Amino acid sequence: MKTIIISGANGYVGKSLCRNLASSYQVIGLVRNKVTKIKNVEIMEYENLQKINFLFEDIIFIHSAAFVHKNPKMDKSQIKNIYETNVKFTKNFFKKAIEFKANKFIFISTVAVYGENNLLKKSLNELSPTNPQTIYARTKLLAEKILIDNFKDTECNLIILRPALIYGKDAPGNIRLLDNLIKKGYPIIFGSCDNKRSYLSINYFNYCIKKIIDKNFEKSKLYVLADDDPVETSVLTNEIYKLRNKNNLIIKIPKIIFKLLMFITPLKRFLDKIIFDFIIDPSVIKKDLNIIRKSSTKKELNKVMSA
Repeated sequence: MKTIIISGANGYVGKSLCRNLASSYQVIGLVRNKVTKIKNVEIMEYENLQKINFLFEDIIFIHSAAFVHKNPKMDKSQIKNIYETNVKFTKNFFKKAIEFKANKFIFISTVAVYGENNLLKKSLNELSPTNPQTIYARTKLLAEKILIDNFKDTECNLIILRPALIYGKDAPGNIRLLDNLIKKGYPIIFGSCDNKRSYLSINYFNYCIKKIIDKNFEKSKLYVLADDDPVETSVLTNEIYKLRNKNNLIIKIPKIIFKLLMFITPLKRFLDKIIFDFIIDPSVIKKDLNIIRKSSTKKELNKVMSA
């Protein structure tokens, strides 16, 4: 049986992976403080991992731990913490994978390495130029480059995954924020926004991770991953209103107002996401992994809201 070692087991993605993979593999979830309990998963603090003498022949490391900081204004100590977690710890975790003779290292990066929007009006794929705008995205991209450089002389396959914004039950992020605003009865002011953005269901993400675990790769790979259908912001908002059975309180403000507000720096990142497109093309990973399954954001949202 394959042994899967997952970092960040107390985070949303890491915990979901642990729960989903535990029925098919031996799973060890790594955490900083041993307070998390997951059925059929051995939870272990990072420092205890080095005390174990692994005799397993089929070990796969999944690195989902990350420091995500939403505040654009940070002091030096906060920036240092992000670097320590997203870059330095990633490098050390890779070294541990090589020490354990892991045959695969899956690094969960982010589509934020491409920026906050796509002004070129083209779908983003594995070959698109990177343009990270935040310290989180910059450290993730730096970690990618360090891993690529270090994996060249090993027998371990490196799989870098750049997922779109992941949504699911209790997931952090903009969809949860929008859902909370609608549940509390606040009016939504971007009903006129017809920009399209790609999202990723946590269920589909877990499904693809399983496919990556079970596939034999001849070389390292980098993939972008998203649901099959990008969704307009206005359509997404209407869909959540329907699923929550709430009266539609969308206020249609002309786009020109949003564009003028773009000059107010604190609002720029938020407005980027409701004015401009950000579409991911996941065709490469679907072809490589022979994925026939379709993932519809609307249908997956229905499952999430009903859960």
